[in-house]
Amino acid sequence: MMQSSPLNFRRAVIWIGRLILGPIFIYAGYSKLFLPNTHFWPYFFLKFSLSTNIANFAFQVEAFKLLPPWGVQFVAHTLPPTEIALAPKRRGALPAVVRRIMIVGGGTAGWMAALTLARTLIEQGVEITVVESPNVGIIGVGEGSTPWLRGFFDSLDIEEAEWMPECHATYKCGITFDKWSTKPGFESYFHPFASMLDNLTMAQFVHNADARVNGADVHAHPDRFFIATRLARGHLAPKAAEHFPFDIWHGYHFDSVLLGQFLHKKALQRGVRYRMAHVTRANLDSQGAIASVAT
Repeated sequence: MMQSSPLNFRRAVIWIGRLILGPIFIYAGYSKLFLPNTHFWPYFFLKFSLSTNIANFAFQVEAFKLLPPWGVQFVAHTLPPTEIALAPKRRGALPAVVRRIMIVGGGTAGWMAALTLARTLIEQGVEITVVESPNVGIIGVGEGSTPWLRGFFDSLDIEEAEWMPECHATYKCGITFDKWSTKPGFESYFHPFASMLDNLTMAQFVHNADARVNGADVHAHPDRFFIATRLARGHLAPKAAEHFPFDIWHGYHFDSVLLGQFLHKKALQRGVRYRMAHVTRANLDSQGAIASVAT
């Protein structure tokens, strides 16, 4: 039986909430201001980046159709810095009662969780262990991601050149939905991962889409308006030259088994512990929290 340390459940929940919400608020504000483009110099690039990224966020807010135009602009310009300002501040070391964290299950999800926690907690003396069952088989499939997987690897300082070859990964510009519609010309829909460059044509696309909904005979298929579609059709990688002032967002296709193995290796290198065992039950304490697991 694997026994966990006694926990003050309420304090642990509060601390974990701070741990999770702090980075979320900071990244939410940062991403709205500086992503997808991260060119900060020269100044006119930074100014253009901020204005177009805020405009892109405003477009997302406007899509919900809940606010008038002035309200959309107010939210777009005030929410990002507010999120950063209100992010819970880190308050010293982890409470002494939280000294061990156990993650049940490996695979991509388990090892990603371990690496994310290890990035800040191992240096505080917290022991992180992944328990993986030898009895549960691996479902080997190809898998795809959205651009947010880039943020995960960036947060761990793992370069594409390191993980992509080991995981047989390729770039992904968007998602194709075949048989999307029976309407001629719209049988297939390619959902592009929008980039900063697309802000130059986003207004025209939105205008045409609204006009077509209202009966105008204008071109409103998204394929014409987004760079990701052109790249995918041309079998081109979404990696621009260094002097190109825009970042092209992209996801990945990869072998999920190989990615799990890669993350496993990286986690062990960064101090995560590993135990192969089959968990049969969880034992609860008097407050209903997990006190231990049986193997």
